[in-house]
Amino acid sequence: MEININKLPHPDYMPYPRNQTVGFYPNREKMAEAIEELLSQGFDEEDLNIFEGEQGLHAIDVEGSEHTFFEYLARKSQKFWGSGEWAFFEEANQELKKGHMILSVYTEDETEKEIIASIMRRHEAYDIRYFARAYTERLVK
Repeated sequence: MEININKLPHPDYMPYPRNQTVGFYPNREKMAEAIEELLSQGFDEEDLNIFEGEQGLHAIDVEGSEHTFFEYLARKSQKFWGSGEWAFFEEANQELKKGHMILSVYTEDETEKEIIASIMRRHEAYDIRYFARAYTERLVK
């Protein structure tokens, strides 16, 4: 199956990625391989979010200046409290500037978390994290 990454969801803003397993990829080829396997395992395209390039930087928006006032306050709050998600957003910003990519997958439960992380690892994802409602778990450094 040939995956057209451009046709997959590229959100305009990344809020706290609740119930998401997130990994960084060095390039499109490796991420496309992971996406193909995720889809073959029954995940839906709507469960996937891709962040890359300028559009990804706009969505991450570490300063919160490119979105609504509420989103601005959310980023400032994350930065002020030095939360785990703030560290993620800073890292995401740096990785996107290097030309790397981020894949985020909606995750319903612990079983899905493990399946997604395993697939991501097989396709060279790094710094894989799971974002629950009240905590962030680093699955792979």
